[in-house]
Amino acid sequence: ETNAIIPESSGCLELREKHGIPRSAFVVGYGGNVGVASAVERVVSAFAELQDLGDIFLLIAGEGSRLEECRKQSAALGLTQVRFHTPWLPEETSDALGAADLLILPTQGEQALVSMPSKLIAYMLASRPILAVASENSELANTIRAAKCGWITPPADPAALARIIREIRTTWGAEAREKGRSGREYALERFTRDACLPRILELIEKAAGCYEH
Repeated sequence: ETNAIIPESSGCLELREKHGIPRSAFVVGYGGNVGVASAVERVVSAFAELQDLGDIFLLIAGEGSRLEECRKQSAALGLTQVRFHTPWLPEETSDALGAADLLILPTQGEQALVSMPSKLIAYMLASRPILAVASENSELANTIRAAKCGWITPPADPAALARIIREIRTTWGAEAREKGRSGREYALERFTRDACLPRILELIEKAAGCYEH
């Protein structure tokens, strides 16, 4: 539903406060299943190289088979600016995604070449710029470029991921926020029920016409 994700929802700041994240902090957010395919551990590893930036936080919202490993990894690395929001309730979607300044969408290996992460649409509707960790020639990367809604960095390279997060943070401004708005507009035009239904009906009508002839 178009109205299921509300940008700048009233609960965004409350969720930050719940996890001890200052209002002025820069938050990189991940929302979704914390499983093998999501490669969230690599995001945690990247944050080990960003601790000198005292105002940057990582907020991981979700559950999954690798959640406990991510917790242990964060603790072992002494990362004081990584937060976990779990369980993540459906009604908290707008708050959890909106609590971030930048949303990160990591993928494992060549995963993005054969599938499109379902969370991409939710990220776009949250009106936040997206950092996709994916192969340059993947459908995910192509969509990010077409929507002009973020950045792409190669998978399996936490050091490169840390560098681009640092660059995004240090150059953050109106251009970055515009990427978030562009992503929401793109999703509303192409991925919501209101946008898709006319196309589906058109295809059905064309198919019926072909059958009649």
